[in-house]
Amino acid sequence: MIDIKTPDGLCDSFIAYPEIHGPYPAVLFYMDGFGPRACLYEMAKTIASQGYYVLLPNMFYRIGRVPVMDIKFPVRPEDLPEVRKKMMPLFQDYDPESGVRDASAFLDFLAR
Repeated sequence: MIDIKTPDGLCDSFIAYPEIHGPYPAVLFYMDGFGPRACLYEMAKTIASQGYYVLLPNMFYRIGRVPVMDIKFPVRPEDLPEVRKKMMPLFQDYDPESGVRDASAFLDFLAR
């Protein structure tokens, strides 16, 4: 885990990379709507094992650090209505301008 400075604050992020020193091509690995969690960390590690430096940022960092939501996985179909109630407020304050600012900060981090 690492904190990346963005124009809007510190974004807690997961990084994965091969054990042998690089440089390596970078992958900016965006989370899905459920946020960063164990299965995405495992995916990042798998990508890294193929020779990549992987950055998985918490796109909900303006709301809180991981875990942002208390959801048990896998999500059962009967739990979806309750899960959606928890998720929707996370998306209401997110806008394209924020996404562009974030992407710029993440790409700058990866370039360094």
